[in-house]
Amino acid sequence: TVYWSEATGGRAVSARLRDAYAAAGGPGGPLGFPMAGEQTVGSAQVQRFQSGSIYWTAAGGAHPVRGGIGGAWSA
Repeated sequence: TVYWSEATGGRAVSARLRDAYAAAGGPGGPLGFPMAGEQTVGSAQVQRFQSGSIYWTAAGGAHPVRGGIGGAWSA
């Protein structure tokens, strides 16, 4: 699914992250709009949003992370 805003432009969110994004409120929720495409980080897939990220692993599925916990994950 592609989401677009004037501030971020158009960004695709893959099917494996989309359900977690929708459950977190989508672009109107606390994560805001996607800022970049999906990237591989170690054994995880991650996508950055305006106010957080969604991480996906084969073992754990997709989970939004933001705030202080999001900062720790990013580090």
